[in-house]
Amino acid sequence: MHHKFSDRVVEEAIGLVEAGRPTEKWVGFHVDEHGHLIQTASKRRVISQSQIVPLLTELYAQPSWKSGRDRFYKRIAEQYLGVTRRDVMEFLRRQKV
Repeated sequence: MHHKFSDRVVEEAIGLVEAGRPTEKWVGFHVDEHGHLIQTASKRRVISQSQIVPLLTELYAQPSWKSGRDRFYKRIAEQYLGVTRRDVMEFLRRQKV
């Protein structure tokens, strides 16, 4: 299942989790030392919609992350929540070859 998270939703979730009052949806998440919302069991960081392109840009600029579309998406999906396969496809289409 793939979810998109608005900035507002992520900010509210961070506030609830930090206050020790997470709603049912955010039980099992914590806020790390950098202020990022993390799914505790998988250790994946929640990415809001406005953070998707900057994150993909940062990762794609690293030689170790450059790979085919499917491998790039798989690595992202292993570490982040909120980035869909479509997000990755659209990002890669906009990159210069």
